Amino acid sequence: MKFIGALICALILAVTGYFWFSETPPAINKEALLFNPPVGDVRYFAIDQTTEIGVSGRGGSVNRMTSVLRSEVIGVDAGLVELQSAAVKVVERGRGRTLVDTESGEPRSSGEKLLVDFLRSGVVEQVSVHGVIKESTYQNRDALKSISDRPEVLQTLLLRSLSIFPWYPGQFPNEDLAIGLSWQTENQEWSGANLQGIQFEVTRLDSQTVTLEFAPVGEQDLPADEDSTPNSFSAAGYLELERATGWPRQASVQISTEEEHQGVTFQITSRLKVRQSEVDPGPDTDRLMSMAKISMQARPIDTSNTVFNDYFTPPFSPEPVETSLNEIQQTLLWFGTEPVDYRYGRAVGVESKLNSSNLQTATIHPVNSVRLLDADGEPVVENTMPNPDFRVLKPSIGGNAASARMPFLRMGMTDEQLRSIDVIEFDAQVTVPDQEYSVLLDKKDKAIELENAGLKLIIEEWRDEMVRIRVSETGGTPPGARPMLMGYPVDESGEPVAQFGLRMTHSAFDSVLGAMKNPPRGAKVMAAELIQGLEVMPPHERNGDFIFEFSRTSAPLPDRFRFNYMSTRTKAMTFIAPAARKNTVGDDVESS
Repeated sequence: MKFIGALICALILAVTGYFWFSETPPAINKEALLFNPPVGDVRYFAIDQTTEIGVSGRGGSVNRMTSVLRSEVIGVDAGLVELQSAAVKVVERGRGRTLVDTESGEPRSSGEKLLVDFLRSGVVEQVSVHGVIKESTYQNRDALKSISDRPEVLQTLLLRSLSIFPWYPGQFPNEDLAIGLSWQTENQEWSGANLQGIQFEVTRLDSQTVTLEFAPVGEQDLPADEDSTPNSFSAAGYLELERATGWPRQASVQISTEEEHQGVTFQITSRLKVRQSEVDPGPDTDRLMSMAKISMQARPIDTSNTVFNDYFTPPFSPEPVETSLNEIQQTLLWFGTEPVDYRYGRAVGVESKLNSSNLQTATIHPVNSVRLLDADGEPVVENTMPNPDFRVLKPSIGGNAASARMPFLRMGMTDEQLRSIDVIEFDAQVTVPDQEYSVLLDKKDKAIELENAGLKLIIEEWRDEMVRIRVSETGGTPPGARPMLMGYPVDESGEPVAQFGLRMTHSAFDSVLGAMKNPPRGAKVMAAELIQGLEVMPPHERNGDFIFEFSRTSAPLPDRFRFNYMSTRTKAMTFIAPAARKNTVGDDVESS
């Protein structure tokens, strides 16, 4: 399957730079988009890439790689930026097992050590201020042979993890930035495959960032003498850049092709995501999947049920959020790098008795600092870097590599240093409910502001059969997140009606659902498709309105609704995970 390896390599080249061989414009327009970070500028990027290769009509092999890339500007001269990039973490999973994990322990073989050396040595790239790669040099040429015995597709995944430029659109136009500015690339041939022309457009612009969206040029837009070829591939996605420097903040790209080889049709799809490490990744997979499933259909609500008050009145949970946070603190333990069996499952890294599905009314943001302490309370290493893929609570959906439960990056730490860790402390911001409020929404109201919450209720549609209300939040609500409010129809005396139907959704979910030509059957598959659709949406489109859609049951909906809501506050918290040890009796684990 050499053609597949060549094709995937072509995909890298295609998204790396559409005009590698074009000349840099002689004059630089200062109002244009430029890649011009200063010398010494260092950024860390969390990268997630998935590649699937299969035969048409059947599922294929899937490989997923998550990595953390360190990029530093080491020189700037004559319109060129010299960029040194190296992986500080690489985890690759395929066929249900972990293939590479730089965080799990020291290399166990000479081949594995060579591979890790290659990844950590990295690459030096010469990049023009217009985003064109002029030259790339791997820093450990001897170690490069460590990947030569891997399938070519897997070689590609590893090489792609060493550069931010697989998500770059190529040469920026030498024109003033403005919303609506667009440009196209022509069809180009790469390793015998044809990259379809790409249409770029500036879709959002403010003082801090610029967002580019790109997709294949439609066949109707191609010149009459330029026919599409069967041996072709396409790229689509978005890229959000820092306006001042040109560094990517976050991006998502999907590369697709369908190839025929010796009478067999192969489908190849690569999905790539990147974000700077300090960019909040948003709601976790559990919340996204839960919200995606809820958004698909209305659910009957019986207000006489004892659980109605638990979820429709503050604090919108059977128990106060502080109770859950205390339980997290009390059960958080450090298990090291090897999975340990205990009565809550197989634990590794830092884990709590609770998972993310147990905490719905608070948000624990990414960890911003970590301290590794030995038995004497002294630092095991200085300047520990947080792992941008780590969540304080693990998802209830399994399948993650063990290193996802490590709150820090090893950065060359030895196994002996890991074993000496007695306590891990890490800091994170936590958003929790605060003050309780309540408001009545009347049919005659067009919209009402919710005091002290930064929210606005907007009546989108009101009929006897259905009432649709949007919740607009300053800056937008990310999909999977839910504002701290719940609503229900009330009768003339202000009491909840006996029954009603409720569908809760998000404007981004509805947008993705509306664009599906052939929606899959089954809630789980549909939810997965929804999440894939969200990933390719730029942030300003993805962050939208939360939506309540009430429907009648036995009686028409009344003319008033009660909305209970809570303001929120964000506080700093320090989480402490002492080292765990196996109890000599039973399977319990307790701190050392």
